Amino acid sequence: MKYHNFNKATLGFNQNIKVSEALKEGVKRINIPCYSILIFFVFLLPATLFYIFRHDGNNKILIVGCIASFIIGFIGPLIWSLIATVKYKIWAGENVKDIHRFYNEACTRGLIYEGKFLQKLELRSKKQKERLSHFYSRLENNKELIRDLDDSISKETVFKSREKYTILIFSILLFALLFFTDELNTRKTMFLGGISVLCILYSVFKMFRYKFILKVDRDKIIYKDNKEVIYWNDVLDYQSIPGMGNTPSKLIIVTKNDNLELEMNGFGKLKMNRIIRVLNEYKHRFEIRQQVF
Repeated sequence: MKYHNFNKATLGFNQNIKVSEALKEGVKRINIPCYSILIFFVFLLPATLFYIFRHDGNNKILIVGCIASFIIGFIGPLIWSLIATVKYKIWAGENVKDIHRFYNEACTRGLIYEGKFLQKLELRSKKQKERLSHFYSRLENNKELIRDLDDSISKETVFKSREKYTILIFSILLFALLFFTDELNTRKTMFLGGISVLCILYSVFKMFRYKFILKVDRDKIIYKDNKEVIYWNDVLDYQSIPGMGNTPSKLIIVTKNDNLELEMNGFGKLKMNRIIRVLNEYKHRFEIRQQVF
């Protein structure tokens, strides 16, 4: 793996955009418009129609309008993403400095989907197909180690327990029981209140059981107050598995000697994606140090 500094003169394109900046651009181009379309047509427009026609005896307009709105709300984001993703990849191929790292990060965040079926659905013109070939030709080249650091990630990153959200939810439930229930001495109220208190206490216990769940720095990954210490020199690969229902999220780390399965209780998909992005940054920094020294 070679270390290389790109510059405008040698590349012919303005390939000086950092990966972190390119990912933010992807959120603006793809995620925000898709979520905006979804929220407007699935929630806001139907609510507006219900309000306007709430006293109308003829519900046909309301029903047809809501059905049409729901259809647009679910199909619209898909169509937008199929168009915007093509433009985004073209832009990235012509502007992003570390194209290989960008590609991995963008796939992890869901900004780019590279399944054969979705690629066939992508809406692109003949000219866009030609420009898109530059993006894939850069990916086919040998991966080069490029100094492209994300300054927003500090020298040490700590992920603490997420139980505070559980505590907040059960505290609100307990408050609602005490405030809105007229008969506070009923068995039902006491039973539900008792369960809420027990859940709060258990969540507090889990929150303070460990000072941190995961700590990452330039040399190592530490899990639950030194329960597991993994040095970057031993790390081969890693991936996250978001939890489903009562199953906790997991961080799988493949090392030279073992495969470690770390449970990340209370961490959802967004937080697990954040963990992977942080690990990618520290791994990149480690590779650069290894190359330089």
